[in-house]
Amino acid sequence: MRKKFSLFQMKGMSKKRTAIVLVNILLVLVFFGCSKAESKPLYYGQEPPGLIPEIFAPEVISTIDDTQFACTFSPDGKEIFYTMRANRTENPIIMTSKQIDGVWSKPVRFQALNNVDAIEPHLSIDGKTLYFGAQLTSDGIASNDAEFGIWTLSKIGEEWTNLTYVNDGMFVSATADGSIYMTDIVHQKGIVKVPFDGKNFLKSERVKGGPNQPINGIHPCISRDERFLIYDCDRTDGYGGEGDLYVSFKKTDGTWSEGVNLGPDVNSEGVEFAASLSPDGKYIFFMKNYHIYWVDVKIIDQFNPL
Repeated sequence: MRKKFSLFQMKGMSKKRTAIVLVNILLVLVFFGCSKAESKPLYYGQEPPGLIPEIFAPEVISTIDDTQFACTFSPDGKEIFYTMRANRTENPIIMTSKQIDGVWSKPVRFQALNNVDAIEPHLSIDGKTLYFGAQLTSDGIASNDAEFGIWTLSKIGEEWTNLTYVNDGMFVSATADGSIYMTDIVHQKGIVKVPFDGKNFLKSERVKGGPNQPINGIHPCISRDERFLIYDCDRTDGYGGEGDLYVSFKKTDGTWSEGVNLGPDVNSEGVEFAASLSPDGKYIFFMKNYHIYWVDVKIIDQFNPL
């Protein structure tokens, strides 16, 4: 029979061997302890959710008296930008928080847009371009008389600068090659793709298939490899409220599968919209009844018809 071994059964060992065993045990404990400490600060130290959505950062990001939606993270997951409506009624602003030395700072209004009401931030894959929606004049001045459109800021060093107009759409989600998906708000084409050739954005293309049938989807959330597209809309198979989240998968011919409702664990009689993905693609973030929730991306696997 194999004997059990414990730290209390070392009398037969030499002092040197005993010391080696103890050192190895300590190294293992330190390794796992450090790994846990290093991973814990991401996502405000929350344990990642499973297939049942959970509220994200309650009373830190998801404050009870306000509305929060449309969040986006830096590539390392240590900085967040999101939209907030204070008291659920005030104009939308972009908030941000950053992890410094393992500690998350208190969320504050994004200083680069301190005097601008803006909405629905989205970071590019490299974290150097921030997309957002705002009513700005051609010279970048906030005005209620201006047309709503998509703008960007560029990160140079630690500064956000170079305010640039992009398109007259709404709600951006970027792919690995820099192309963007967005909501067309001028020509009523629903969700469109704007290809990027490495230097410039090309003419927008209406997404064919499920995301825009039988009615147009809005707020597209594209996976980096364009394998699936999450979006929201108000369809007859929904759960009520002002909209539900759906998913479509890309076919080999470039069209998209029929949209499938993400079910009662995600959707409700309230409002669900503005999905986004974590930088590693493991989690879906979305607005549910005024606050940001998150869920494991594996929840969509059950809906894949391909």
